[in-house]
Amino acid sequence: MVQEFILRPGTEYDLKPLYKLLTSNFVSLNCSNKMLRYFVLFLFLISYLQALAQQKYEREIGVLSEEVPENAVEFTEEFLGKSRIKWFKEEGLEGYSFEAKARKNRRKYSIEFSADGKLEDIEFIVQWRNIPSNSLKHIQKYLERDLEIYKIKKAQEQWIGDKNELLKTVKGEINEELTINYELEVVAKIDGVYKLFEYLFSKDGTYIRHYEVILQMTDNLIY
Repeated sequence: MVQEFILRPGTEYDLKPLYKLLTSNFVSLNCSNKMLRYFVLFLFLISYLQALAQQKYEREIGVLSEEVPENAVEFTEEFLGKSRIKWFKEEGLEGYSFEAKARKNRRKYSIEFSADGKLEDIEFIVQWRNIPSNSLKHIQKYLERDLEIYKIKKAQEQWIGDKNELLKTVKGEINEELTINYELEVVAKIDGVYKLFEYLFSKDGTYIRHYEVILQMTDNLIY
């Protein structure tokens, strides 16, 4: 009989029964084949860690600009001008970063920096139906293939590139060297449970990656 184990992000597993199952399948092998048993277990553990790697946890904490690296504050003030800027410290599974949020020219911007103030990306909210039709077609096709029931909760256009080139975008100058992506927050029903995912697609709608977002107990999903 074949037993199947599906590793899902956000779920804790007791590996002892699985180890017993794996090793029992090789009990008929003599001692010289112990390495084969350990190799199969190693492959299983790699798959388990890959499932965990598809998770994303973030906790936002409001901070003062004085708590943010000076180079991050200087760039943000130059980019956003006199806009009212709110600063946040984002704690994740692999460390923390800083994010500035503000409105400018009717856009809701978020600018993310590493812990030492290095610019990572600039994002602003867009209506997902306003994504170029050809790119949107590829995105929808991928989501429909990957998810049975889903709803796009939020869409953002993401800019990545040189600081000076990004500053030019304020004046309406978009350099072709900038990397433009689309980041989508998607609520999907998985095995009867609604979960939140973050998908990233390239400018032409090519899939890049996705994570399951680990929600805090106080967060609620409304489909």
